[in-house]
Amino acid sequence: NNGQLKVIDSFKQMVRFAAGLDEHKNLDEASQERALDCLAKFGERLRGFKPEQVRVVATNTFRVAKNIAQFLPKAEAALGFPIEIIAGREEARLIYTGVVHTLPPNGDKMLVIDIGGGTTDIAVYTNGAIRHTAVIPVAGDLITKDLAQALRTPHSAAEYIKIHYGVAIPDMDGLDEMVEVPSVGDRQPRQISRRVLASVIGPRVEEILELTLNELRRSGFPEEVLTSGIVLTGGASMLTGIVELAEEVFALPARIGVPQEMGGVSERIRNPRYSTAIGLLQAARGEEDGAPVTGAIVVHDQTEKISLWAKLMKFFKDNF
Repeated sequence: NNGQLKVIDSFKQMVRFAAGLDEHKNLDEASQERALDCLAKFGERLRGFKPEQVRVVATNTFRVAKNIAQFLPKAEAALGFPIEIIAGREEARLIYTGVVHTLPPNGDKMLVIDIGGGTTDIAVYTNGAIRHTAVIPVAGDLITKDLAQALRTPHSAAEYIKIHYGVAIPDMDGLDEMVEVPSVGDRQPRQISRRVLASVIGPRVEEILELTLNELRRSGFPEEVLTSGIVLTGGASMLTGIVELAEEVFALPARIGVPQEMGGVSERIRNPRYSTAIGLLQAARGEEDGAPVTGAIVVHDQTEKISLWAKLMKFFKDNF
C-alpha cells in the first residue's frame, strides 16, 4: 500500500539441488525428490495467483543437468507455474546489481568473480555495463568434495569446515589452530590443523583463479586492462587468504564485494554469499516500480503491491 511492501508469507527449505549432479551431469533421484517436495510447498503458497502474476527462474543446475528436460515438467507441475531457465549473462547482471556500490564510479574496467557452489561466474564491467561474461564449471562444491575426500569426512562436515575454517594460502601465519574433523562410520573424530586444510583448499582456489585469468586473456581482456582491479563475491570469497591469493595470481588489487544495505535486512545478510540473492531482491523491487527487469520471482496483485521480494525480506529478517 502506498508503495510499501506487505509481507504475506515466508518459507524456507534446504534442497542442495546441485549436490545431486553425478559425474555425468545427471540429477539423481534423491535431489529431484527434495526439489519437487520444496516446489510443491511453494506452489501451495502461490495457489490462487494467475500465471501472468508469477515469474519463476532457475539458474546453473537447471542449465547444466543433462536430464533436466525430463525433470522440468515435473517441477512445473509441482509448483503450478512455468519455470524459466536464465542464462549465465543474466546471472552476471544480478551479481552486478547486488554489488554495484562496490564498483568504482570512474568507469574503469573491473572484474567481478562470483565463486558460487556449482560454477564461478565472471564479468568485466565498464561504466556499469557488462562487457564480457563467462562461466567456469569449477567452484565451491568441488572445494567441499576435495575436503571430503582428502579428510575422509562426510560431505556435510566438509562443507561446515570449509565455511568456518577454510584457508586459501597454506603459508599464512596463524594456521596452527586445530579443527575437529568427523570421521566416516564409527571412527573417532580427528584433529587437523588449518594449515592442512589450506593445503587441500589452496590448489583448487588457485585453479579457479587461473582458469579465470586464462578466460580473460582468451577473450581479449588481459589483466593489465582491468585498471580498477577485482571484486570477489560468492560463498567461497569468504575463505581466509583468498584476496591475497587473487592479488598474487592477477597482480592486481582485489577486494571482497559485499551486498549493499537494504531496508529491513539485518547486517548479517550483507555477506558475499548472498550477492546474487540481493540482486534478485533488488530486481524484483525494481519491476514493481515499473523498471524492466528479469531474473526474479515476482507476484503481482491487482489491488496491492505484494511480492516474493517481501517474503524473502521477511525470511532474511527472521533468520539472519
